[in-house]
Amino acid sequence: MTSVKMILSYNNNEKVVEVPVIPDKLPEIVQELANEEFTAHTKTLTLLGNKKPRTFTLDLFLPTKEYEFCKGNGEEVVSLLQYVSEKKIPARLVVTDNMAELLNIAIAVKNFRYYYDTVKNIRATVDCVEYMFVNTQTAPAEESTTPTFKETAVIYNDTTSRISSANIEGHTLIKARDFLDLLGKEVDWNAERKQVIADGELLDIHTEVYDGCAYCYVRDMAGALGFDVDYNANDKSITLKGAVKQVNIPDKKAATNLLKAWASEGDPSFYGFLSGLDENESEIIKKKFEEGGTWASLSSTIYRSERQLQRDYSLIVEKLKAYVEEAGADEL
Repeated sequence: MTSVKMILSYNNNEKVVEVPVIPDKLPEIVQELANEEFTAHTKTLTLLGNKKPRTFTLDLFLPTKEYEFCKGNGEEVVSLLQYVSEKKIPARLVVTDNMAELLNIAIAVKNFRYYYDTVKNIRATVDCVEYMFVNTQTAPAEESTTPTFKETAVIYNDTTSRISSANIEGHTLIKARDFLDLLGKEVDWNAERKQVIADGELLDIHTEVYDGCAYCYVRDMAGALGFDVDYNANDKSITLKGAVKQVNIPDKKAATNLLKAWASEGDPSFYGFLSGLDENESEIIKKKFEEGGTWASLSSTIYRSERQLQRDYSLIVEKLKAYVEEAGADEL
């Protein structure tokens, strides 16, 4: 699966839609110059002109139903394009790769064509031209690079919380610790990379530090944790949707029973996960699980996300492998 993402939006993220399938070829940007040529005596001279607005074409496959590799939000993309065309407003296209920005451009839709294929998915072609904002002020005002701080309403599990946020150059970032505390995540800081750690996992997203506190774009942080974000333009609130699936392990005894079931002969995922072990080593591990005892302490995690629990299993497996190496065949 590609790490590239393509986002369409309008009105400063009033509506944001992610293109479900990234084209094999990213849009080819055409940059023309308004040069002029004239002939003086026997020579042709070129007078260099200003840049013209950039142009490009998007060829999109927009599924209208869910697939394993993408969402089925094709009609939502079409609706956004129709809306900006009818309202005569610009849209914005942002293309990123692992949070690195490849393209960020305001666009006007020049031509828009689409059709439904035989399985009712949408094929669309969008001709775009760069939209140039005109500053009508007599004296252009300089954009402030000093953030202004406020509180933003974040709705999660039908509960509204107010979280510190920073606005800089028209962009809103949210205080990472407050946001992760709301989600019940353990928060840490990687000083070398200057990035936030949530439940032991480094969030590889853009981060700013103000007054010793980390701030991130809420959409980036929510996406890294498996959430979708809805923005309400009327009250400027943010709603988190699609919470990460939680796995409830209430106590050590239940955790041990879970691991024993996971290690049982009827569950091939255990052997797939421990594919590096031979049959004798697997027997040693199974025997140790049957004995219980000290291995219960390896799985005392409470209310872990599915992804975090997978990492816990990885740690358990490493400890089991170390035990096999120390115990040898005499344990059988």
